[in-house]
Amino acid sequence: MTANRTFLGSVHRNQPEQFEAPAGATLTPGMLAEVSSGEIIPHSTDGGAGFVYVAKELTANFDGNGGLDTDYTAGETAQAYIPTSGDMYRMLVATAQAVGYDTALASDGAGLLVVAGAEDAVICYADEDAGTTDGTTAVRVKFK
Repeated sequence: MTANRTFLGSVHRNQPEQFEAPAGATLTPGMLAEVSSGEIIPHSTDGGAGFVYVAKELTANFDGNGGLDTDYTAGETAQAYIPTSGDMYRMLVATAQAVGYDTALASDGAGLLVVAGAEDAVICYADEDAGTTDGTTAVRVKFK
């Protein structure tokens, strides 16, 4: 089953905190993001840590044409979730990643997640066995 939204929270917490700012580059819902010079951009540090965001899908009340497949373009007002421990999201994992349940994931420096290496800062963990990704793949992840 494919999710129709980025945040996959429980019924006890159905809306996490959000941040809104201009997009500083093209953002796809589910991307790992950061804020730079007041703009939301794809997370830019390969294997790096820091305060991260999850690019949110465009909702009907924000843009009637939005959804998971609609990118934000540079200059548009973008929305992003502020993840906290226990949150689950549908996030984008880069091509050719062997993702099993509870695999540690890190930033690829371009807004996607990759399997974390020994020196990488772990951002989140896979919450499903996605196998080896054959393209940019949406994977259910959890923040610990």
